[in-house]
Amino acid sequence: DRALSDWLRISLTESMLPNPRFMRNNFNSLLVDWYVGVPTQRIHMVFSEFEAKKIERAASEFLGDRRPPVEIRPQLDLDVRVSGQSVQIVEIRPHFREPSTNIESPVAKATYVKKSPCWKIYWMRSDLKWHSYTPEPESRSIEEFFAIVNADENGCFFG
Repeated sequence: DRALSDWLRISLTESMLPNPRFMRNNFNSLLVDWYVGVPTQRIHMVFSEFEAKKIERAASEFLGDRRPPVEIRPQLDLDVRVSGQSVQIVEIRPHFREPSTNIESPVAKATYVKKSPCWKIYWMRSDLKWHSYTPEPESRSIEEFFAIVNADENGCFFG
């Protein structure tokens, strides 16, 4: 499974990036490369096709509600990245000394646990380590995760 994953990551070229690419592995899950939010980076993940669409839809709704206005996005933007079994929300802004490069600061992360079908919720503290979000450490769905982050009742995600 890992060898197939590495092969897929290496074999996809830059010209293929705008379109989703699908390939089935031995476990009948789907290896998917797709964009969410800002189309600057290829996202590689391992979920079923149904789960991938569900995540993509929920992320698009979240970004539609939470992203700043278009005129502000060069200075501050949000994106959703999917890596393995985790979905991560990142804040993107230009580097203060070199505006031509961007800094990505992680905001929130949800990791899917297949054993107990739930999403574990984490937030990035000032020590730059992921900590469990104690008010609601788990969510039953990815939509619930995005709702919790969007509400941000304790100011952990967006201050």
